[in-house]
Amino acid sequence: MAIKKRIVKVAKKKVAEDMDMARKIWLAGVGAYARATAQAQDQLTKLAAQADQAFDELVEQGETMEDEVREKLAAYPAAGKVANLVDAVAKQAEAYRAAQSARVAGVRKQVEERLAPLNPMLNAQSVQKISAKLDALSVEVARMKGEKTTRASASKTKAPAKTAAKTARVVRKKVAKKRG
Repeated sequence: MAIKKRIVKVAKKKVAEDMDMARKIWLAGVGAYARATAQAQDQLTKLAAQADQAFDELVEQGETMEDEVREKLAAYPAAGKVANLVDAVAKQAEAYRAAQSARVAGVRKQVEERLAPLNPMLNAQSVQKISAKLDALSVEVARMKGEKTTRASASKTKAPAKTAAKTARVVRKKVAKKRG
């Protein structure tokens, strides 16, 4: 009996040591993950700072180059014409971008208007039709099982249909505000 108690005691001690070692291994893994994450964060921060610095340097070089080009162009009589031409092209490009944006917005509006009837969330009538079809199918399934059901007991989906209709109204209002 004493030997059995001693074996149990030694086994419990061994299990406790194994559990402690397993916990330490787990914590070492978590620590390694934390260290790797911190190092990655540091590297990312350094890279971002370097990228910002490089960008600022490039901007400075570009400004210097622009000034040099303007000085060289000023020496030529046609430089004024070139500057005016560059400004005119920039204005045309901006007008073109604005026209493109307007066209894209118009196309989006048309697509939304044409797809709205197809989207059950935007069309309460579709929700009601689907609800009615589900009611009819429920009655048919019950009839096939041999259960006696009426359409009134099968159509307990009135509340969800009303909720869906309300949701559709809210969505339509939000879409109209965005277009507005």
